[in-house]
Amino acid sequence: MSEIKLSKVIVYGLGAMGRPMARNLKDNGLLIGVKNRTEGKALAISNELDLNEFEDDEDMFSQADCVLTCVAADDDLKAVVSNFIGYLQPGSVVIDCSTVSPNTARIIADDLASKGISFMDAPVSGGVEGANKGSLSIMVGADREQYKRASEVFAAIGSQITHMGRVGQGQATKAVNQVMVAGVAQAVC
Repeated sequence: MSEIKLSKVIVYGLGAMGRPMARNLKDNGLLIGVKNRTEGKALAISNELDLNEFEDDEDMFSQADCVLTCVAADDDLKAVVSNFIGYLQPGSVVIDCSTVSPNTARIIADDLASKGISFMDAPVSGGVEGANKGSLSIMVGADREQYKRASEVFAAIGSQITHMGRVGQGQATKAVNQVMVAGVAQAVC
């Protein structure tokens, strides 16, 4: 099963980055559903993209092979994963595009692994413009086989996708990237 490409994605987190990522996944035939803590946002994008209606969250998440999360902070990520972890099928994958600590990524990966679910930390860089264009840079921490399964998902939302190593390495790379960008900005000023 691990060689089967991911093709039934739910985007959880429909903020400035999540909405355009959902649109790009839909354009590539990969999106089956959306979820947001604010139901109105989920309903609006679901209607815009003409997504199928599901009976409830269990119905939707049980049909997915991938949930792509994009939220604001570590505690937000822990909360949203706890909302759907019980509905996912073994063999499915959670790809987190948020910027959280490497430790949080590893803790969530361990929680999901206990249910037979894989995890990838895949923070993105490129801002809203990159999300709209599907040209984000993605720094992925994941098992290599799972990384390969997600190639079409990553290609739908990004143009520069780099496998950084095991879970947590994507977040560590993003942190180094942020420090470098801040340093360059400070030097220019």
